[in-house]
Amino acid sequence: MSEYRLRFGDYAAVVTAQACALRELRHRGRDLIVPFPEGGPIRDYRGIIAAPWPNRIANGRYVFDGATHDLPVNEPERGRALHGLAFPQEWTLLAQDRNSVTCLWQ
Repeated sequence: MSEYRLRFGDYAAVVTAQACALRELRHRGRDLIVPFPEGGPIRDYRGIIAAPWPNRIANGRYVFDGATHDLPVNEPERGRALHGLAFPQEWTLLAQDRNSVTCLWQ
């Protein structure tokens, strides 16, 4: 899994290509979020971009503007579509410098 390291002043961060997740965020060496291990699974959807929706959609189905849409159910024990489609996709790096990263989900 590709990762991108960032620094700004006393802050340091690591963003993964998978789900463009914020894996680490530290200030002066102190964790500001609960990190997850490098190359490991992203437990509890930590730090991900939940797109195009956050939270859960019951039965993986919703109606918008009169049209019914079916989504992949990725929480089968509860029958829900959970936290969008962007996870666990690999995002493409568009640009990076010392203190920013821009990724694209395709």
